[in-house]
Amino acid sequence: MSGAKQSERARWRDRPTRISITATASLVFGLARALPLTLASNIGGFLGRTVGKRFMKHRNFIRNLSTAFPDMKPAEVEGLLPRIYDNIGRVAAESAHLGDYATGRRGAMISIEGREHLPKPGPAVFVGCHLSNWDIGVVAMAREFGALNTIFTPIGVPALDTGLARNRLASGATYLPRNRTTLKAILDGLESGVSVAMLVDQRVDSGPIIKFFGHDAKASDFPAKLALRFNIPIIAVDGERLSPKHFVVRFHPPLWPGDYRGPKAITDMTQAVMLRLESFIRRSPESWFCYKLRWKASKDSRPTHHEDPVNPACSPGSIPDHHGLQTKREVRARRPR
Repeated sequence: MSGAKQSERARWRDRPTRISITATASLVFGLARALPLTLASNIGGFLGRTVGKRFMKHRNFIRNLSTAFPDMKPAEVEGLLPRIYDNIGRVAAESAHLGDYATGRRGAMISIEGREHLPKPGPAVFVGCHLSNWDIGVVAMAREFGALNTIFTPIGVPALDTGLARNRLASGATYLPRNRTTLKAILDGLESGVSVAMLVDQRVDSGPIIKFFGHDAKASDFPAKLALRFNIPIIAVDGERLSPKHFVVRFHPPLWPGDYRGPKAITDMTQAVMLRLESFIRRSPESWFCYKLRWKASKDSRPTHHEDPVNPACSPGSIPDHHGLQTKREVRARRPR
């Protein structure tokens, strides 16, 4: 294990740090449930800006943003961080009000754009990234479909994971942690017509190498494998906070598996997905929660742009996991007898 990783893990094992994180999380969730939505969001943003640099991987944000936006000056990159920390504080506080967004109570509202891109009938694979409040997109999808499986990765901080799990019960979706049991539930759900949603902007070392912001990067090919296996579309989703009470969620034109053929179909479809997500991040880098290192060090870091083969309008220049899939039958066949 490298010295950097040892240092990072030691910091999270440090008892005062754990106590501080737990206390802050408990404060945010407790206040958020007791306060009106707008006030809760504003306090969450304030706490994010105030303590974000202490508890989050500050250097990872700088490295990711500097790689993605090489034309930004160091001061510009640093200037994004308070806004990113503000956003994640708001995400935590707003999670206590997901039920309000789902039902429209207390003035909470979700506007939908691109509803015409949703499959009728049949399931789809929805993909997004850690932008704005990504749980609002889940609420919007669950409201449109009535049933939705959402894959998430636990943060690893018990106070945060417990608080978020409790709040997400009101979203209308089923949140499933990333593990083998979840894989079977996702496959069973798709076979019975239940869509699946996931965030795929983070690095997945078992995935194929694609271009992300012009750099070589490994990405999850799980969405592409699902789409090709079940012959269903991938629909990219992004959202924007217009105010604490009002979000807009956008469904983008589907990526159809029939447009990706041959031995590189999975990689090509994965590339198309990542180009869509890249366009969202380029539009709102100040709300990209890129807390994990997205790129490993590379000798050649010069960016190159690749167009989306299905929708060239999504190319960067024109912007205005479990991965081993089996069908239900194959899963049953692999069970020990």
